[in-house]
Amino acid sequence: MAQLFSLGKLVPAMLNRSTTIWKAVLFSAAGGFALAQFRILSMLLIALIVLLSVCIPRFRRKVILIPAVIFVLVTMFLPFDVALGTWHYGTHVGSVSHGPRFVRFFYGYGSGISLGQDAGEWISTGCCPPSMFPPRWILLWN
Repeated sequence: MAQLFSLGKLVPAMLNRSTTIWKAVLFSAAGGFALAQFRILSMLLIALIVLLSVCIPRFRRKVILIPAVIFVLVTMFLPFDVALGTWHYGTHVGSVSHGPRFVRFFYGYGSGISLGQDAGEWISTGCCPPSMFPPRWILLWN
């Protein structure tokens, strides 16, 4: 019984990348990072990749999937994000213009009021940013 739970056999099995435990740890870490670095653009691309990999079996190959995942990781650190119609991170403040446009994104107490007056139109989330590396610009359209 003691040999079943010995660390000498368990640790090498966990370090083997083909085991289910390793895959579960990587999937959990990737999911946690995606939620901590929430971007609407990244979540749309993740949904597109999942949809393509379910519908098109050729898309599941590593040759296609690895560049797609790298592209999603890059979008998590871009200085801009998108808003889906009227759904975005915070409160839309200032004069509203029509058509697609980039709008400044502010967070932190008071920073949106003082800095946003120069911008004319901005989005303010209040005290806390929505992600670890928040965007500076949001692409809006009406």
